[in-house]
Amino acid sequence: MTTIVAMHTPAGTWIGADSRAATGSGFRLATTARKWVWSPDRTRAIGFSGESRTYAVLTGGGAFPDDDDANAVAGWIRHLLLGAGYQPKSGETGAPSYDNSFIYASPMGVWDIDSAFSVDRIDDGVLWARGSGAAFALGAGHALLRECPDMAPDAVLYRLLQAAAAYDLYTGGELFVHKLGALGAVEIAA
Repeated sequence: MTTIVAMHTPAGTWIGADSRAATGSGFRLATTARKWVWSPDRTRAIGFSGESRTYAVLTGGGAFPDDDDANAVAGWIRHLLLGAGYQPKSGETGAPSYDNSFIYASPMGVWDIDSAFSVDRIDDGVLWARGSGAAFALGAGHALLRECPDMAPDAVLYRLLQAAAAYDLYTGGELFVHKLGALGAVEIAA
C-alpha cells in the first residue's frame, strides 16, 4: 500500500512518495518502505505500488536497464517478477496481471506501467499517481493546478502527497519529492 507520484514539464521531472509500509490486510508496519528504485547514476527511477518485497526484487535482479525506453524497462520488471516467483492472475480483459503497478520517470518524461505491463506516456504537465492513495493525490493535485497554476511542481507534488496521507489509511510516514536531472536526482526540502 502506497502513494507514488510523478510529473514532467519542460522544466524537468519530479517524483515523490510516502514511506508507510502496510500489509494487504491493512496492518501498518513499523518499517519505512522504499518505493522508488534508482538507476546507478540517479537520473532515472522506477516507482512501484503493491507488494513491499518488490523493492528487493528490483534492486537484487541485475543491472538497471541502460535503455531509456519505457517498454524495455517494463519488460525488465516483468522478467524480474517472473524470476522471483510472482504469478500473474487472469485480468478482466484476459491479459495476465500482477499485484503491482509502476511509474517510470526520467528527465525525458513519465510513463505509467500498469499491472499487465501496458506502457503509456503521461503528457507533459499532467500529474500521475499509483497506489492506494492515488485518487486522493490526483484530486488534490488537479485542484491545486487549477487554482494555483503558477505553483512550483515540487510544491504541488508535496501537497498532493500530504492530501493522500490525510485521507488514505495506507499512505503516510515521511514524504519526499525529488527532481530528476542529467546529473542525478536532487531531493527537494518540504
